[in-house]
Amino acid sequence: MQSRTELRKHNNRNNLYLIIIGVIVIIAIIGGVIFYNKKVESEQRERAFASTHFNPNVTIYGVKVGKLTVNKATRLSNLLCK
Repeated sequence: MQSRTELRKHNNRNNLYLIIIGVIVIIAIIGGVIFYNKKVESEQRERAFASTHFNPNVTIYGVKVGKLTVNKATRLSNLLCK
């Protein structure tokens, strides 16, 4: 039969393990939230860029306008077509 001091040591050890596991879980959750927010932010930047710029391999009347905005592409095509 185990003595009371041995049982207390065992319980304290289990409590320590639970605390360590809890801290690791909390850190993992915080890290996941930070990672997810960065991912969403980068997707929003990419979406905003894609909605205002041409795709990289686009040509209009033989003029390469990839990654340019509509205004820049218009100016470039006007300069090259004259």
